[in-house]
Amino acid sequence: DGDKNTVSEIDVVAEPVSELNPYGNAFGPVETVLTNEKEAVRVYDATKARTWKIANADGNVNPITGKPTAYKLIPFTKGPAQPP
Repeated sequence: DGDKNTVSEIDVVAEPVSELNPYGNAFGPVETVLTNEKEAVRVYDATKARTWKIANADGNVNPITGKPTAYKLIPFTKGPAQPP
């Protein structure tokens, strides 16, 4: 899809306990765009089920989802948020 891409890390994090989440069992994705290599340095955290998304920044759009064309890197490691 071209050589202009955006790299994002996606962590699965717990939602805070609230009126909408009284049992504290809701969770969802938090996406962080990585703009350079120095910013992308991380310490491994198995509790976040981290993946990475490489998306086209040229404006190519998937006709079905309406989002930029992209692919996701999913590590083979398993954390608490990933099923056995």
